Amino acid sequence: MEFKECKKCLTSKDITMFPTITRNGKTYHIGSCRECEAKRNRVQNPSTRKLFYDGQTKECGGCGEVKLVSEFIKKGKQYTSTCVICRREYANAWYEKNRETHKERTRQRKLAVKASRPPKKRVRVEKPPKALKPPRVKREIGPDEKRITRHGITQERYDVMYAKHDGKCWACRVNPATCIDHDHTCCSGISGCDKCVRGLLCGKCNLMLGLSRDNHQTLQQAREYLNR
Repeated sequence: MEFKECKKCLTSKDITMFPTITRNGKTYHIGSCRECEAKRNRVQNPSTRKLFYDGQTKECGGCGEVKLVSEFIKKGKQYTSTCVICRREYANAWYEKNRETHKERTRQRKLAVKASRPPKKRVRVEKPPKALKPPRVKREIGPDEKRITRHGITQERYDVMYAKHDGKCWACRVNPATCIDHDHTCCSGISGCDKCVRGLLCGKCNLMLGLSRDNHQTLQQAREYLNR
C-alpha cells in the first residue's frame, strides 16, 4: 500500500485518496487529497460550482462529505447529487410534514388504477357431458352361498347335507341348520376346506362346540353332570 502526504492538510493518506490527472500521456496524482479539493471548490465557487467527482468518489450535495460512489444511487450513467443517507433523511422529514397529503395521494392513485381496469367477468366454460356408464348390477349373494363359498364346498354337496335331516341341526335335530361345521384342527378360524367340513348345525350347537373346543371329555363330563 502506497501513501502520500497532502499539501493542504499535511496528512499522510493512501495514494487512492488523491485525484489523478493525465499529462503528455502519463497519469499523475495531484498534491492535495480529495477532501481538500472538495473544500477548495466550495470556497471558490459557493453557488455555481460543480460537485466533486472523479469516478471513484463523489461529493454529496446534502452533507458535503466526499464518499464512495457506491453510497449514491445510479440513474442511467450518472449518480444522484445526494447520498443514500441524505435522501432517506429528506424523505422521512417530508413524510412527517406531509403525512395526510401523502395518504390522500396514495388513495387517489389506487382509485384511479381501480377505475382504469375493466370489470372482471366470470366466463363459465361449459364442459361436454360425460358419457353415461351403464349402471353396475351387483349380483345378490344369499347367506347360504356365502357360507358355501367360504368353506370350499359345492352347492350339490350342501344340498345333500341339508336334505339329510330335512334342514334340521345334525346335533339337536330341532333347530334349523344355519351353520356349516368344520374341524378346527384342520382349518382354524371361521372358514374351512372341503376336507374338514363335518356337517350342518344350528347356531346354539355350533356355539356349544366352539366353546368346548371340540373336547370330547368336556362334553362327556357335561353329559354326566346332566344325568346325575
